[in-house]
Amino acid sequence: MNQVLHIFRKDTRRFWAEILLSFFVLAIYAVRYPIHWQMQPAFTPRNYLAVVRDIDSLMIVLVPTAWWLLITRVVQAESLVGDRQWWVTRPYQRYSLFAAKALFLLVWLYIPFVAMEMKILSEAGLTPFGHASHWFLLLSVASGFVILPLLAIAATTTNFARMTMTLAGGLVAVELFHYVAAPYYPIYESTSTNSHSVYIVAVLVVGGAFIVAWQYLTGRLWLTRTFALCVAVLAVGVSFTVARMRESQIDREFPAPGAAAAAPIQVAFQPEKSNPLLAFPSERPGMMYVQLPLEFSGVAEGSVVEVEDIKFTIDSPDGQHWTSPWWTTQAMPQWTGMLNFLPGTYHPGVQIMMTRQQYERFQWFPFTLHLAFAVTELHPASETTAAFSTSDFLVNGYGVCASPAQWYLHHNLICRSEVGQSRLAHITTTWSKYPCSESQPEPQDLLSGSSWTGTAYPDRLSYIWNPVLANLVQPDVRRSDGRMGGTRELTLCPGTPMHFTQYAVADRTQVSLTIADFLLPKEPR
Repeated sequence: MNQVLHIFRKDTRRFWAEILLSFFVLAIYAVRYPIHWQMQPAFTPRNYLAVVRDIDSLMIVLVPTAWWLLITRVVQAESLVGDRQWWVTRPYQRYSLFAAKALFLLVWLYIPFVAMEMKILSEAGLTPFGHASHWFLLLSVASGFVILPLLAIAATTTNFARMTMTLAGGLVAVELFHYVAAPYYPIYESTSTNSHSVYIVAVLVVGGAFIVAWQYLTGRLWLTRTFALCVAVLAVGVSFTVARMRESQIDREFPAPGAAAAAPIQVAFQPEKSNPLLAFPSERPGMMYVQLPLEFSGVAEGSVVEVEDIKFTIDSPDGQHWTSPWWTTQAMPQWTGMLNFLPGTYHPGVQIMMTRQQYERFQWFPFTLHLAFAVTELHPASETTAAFSTSDFLVNGYGVCASPAQWYLHHNLICRSEVGQSRLAHITTTWSKYPCSESQPEPQDLLSGSSWTGTAYPDRLSYIWNPVLANLVQPDVRRSDGRMGGTRELTLCPGTPMHFTQYAVADRTQVSLTIADFLLPKEPR
């Protein structure tokens, strides 16, 4: 134990500059992070948004860079490569050296990192010590993707220059892999009820910790490098498998209903003048969107149905048959909110995607289009009421919300949660036609508004780089005749009750729709 503390004190005295640099970068990150909930980048002026993005990009580089300098200097102070290092003659015991370096990283890297995250959560008005599982996940991802790879490279190279060359070569190899493997990864993105990326994190954490400990305790360099290569290959394999497994997962977790089972929602093909059938190029090269005007109805009272993914099959008269993979449903921009449906009738435009070659092949004749939707039925789990305020106000069981006064956030609510993505919630409130300074408005001068936020399947890994998320809540204001009401002339007064209803998953299934003699629309010129 004395030797462990001796090495720790020696490293602290020797590398105080690297420690202070790491502290300084983390402090800057913690000080500027509140801008994520003080403004909403999607609505900021373009020049201000460019500055914010530049700072974000700089911080994403500076934090790992500071860690890279600190880790490399500390580990290579007693090089583990070769058998003639000066520290062997001290003599330092290998397990003491390993324990001392682990203690150094715990005190001067991990604890400041956790303190920085707690400061951010506290600044956001959230509980710093809440949700321990998310803290564990946060530390695991930081370790698996940054800290342990840096430790492994530093432990298997002789000096800073070789460390830098190896790290640069690794980054180039990752980019080359993405370029070469891109055609083999699914072009369709689908919903995942569980974050399978945790598997990659587990491989990197366990593999990285084993590599570092093995090199420190045995010094068998080439065997350590072989283990490192195996861990890298395994991580790539898991990454590829995760990308491919979602298709079978959706078929398994969203089973087709039996013949006698009632569908939780009814879907019909309903073209209208205000919601026409459209085709237009996707932002993805070589792909086309076809926007289908659909009608959703038949949701049972007390339930909510969220449409997750869509899969379609084309059967042409000449015998051609093609089935798409599952793909996350996309709604037309004019459709307010996500594809979440309460009891009632709704007419969103839902997009499907196909390659341009498929579009050009099938657009000349009618065919049968089969649609399958992966849907989730949800029931209310909790209800909370909070009084609206332009400053921060706490919503029990949900998070901290506020409505900033900036013009580009006019009549919007921004909420943040320490768990990253929030559970699906429906927010309702009332708006006044008159300024808040005037007398109490009459009932006929109040308009009800509602909005959705969150998701049925929150991604826990979203917590990693954004521990406090700003979820924009846009009011969906409707008059008594069902027509949309403008929001510029409306006022949401401080003290107005806001009702938050959170939903939990009750059932998952598939809903199908067949459109006979379907003809693809022409692409606009």
